[in-house]
Amino acid sequence: MPSYLTWLEARLHGERDEDEWLAGQGLQQVLDAALMLGVEIEQGHKVAPKTLVPDRHEAAVEAGFRIYAQGPKAIINALDLIRETSPAQAAQAGPLAKYGKLYDWLDRQCNGRDPGPIRDLLRAHIIEHDVRVRPESG
Repeated sequence: MPSYLTWLEARLHGERDEDEWLAGQGLQQVLDAALMLGVEIEQGHKVAPKTLVPDRHEAAVEAGFRIYAQGPKAIINALDLIRETSPAQAAQAGPLAKYGKLYDWLDRQCNGRDPGPIRDLLRAHIIEHDVRVRPESG
């Protein structure tokens, strides 16, 4: 059985998460973030989760969950990989080009619900890699 289903079953049966990272998030937050990470890592920047056949969808959730469940450091490493493997290598390429559907989901599709801490992790990653501090003119 995939690890995300084992986690989900335990959570639905009221078993307490030993991991504070996952315990502090809702089911939908974890599963959505896992799916989006998994799609980017497994399928690439341009593949929409809705287009995946069921077995690829499940594989993407599992791959993303294995990363997401490890916490912020693993997610940041995944963001590094997503950015490095982006087909958009131009210096002026924006976050949508660098992070693909993950960025699109967090920027445009989560308007009605909180996606959880992955939004802040991505925001910090973008700032770290894309925001250039202008020298003060004096």
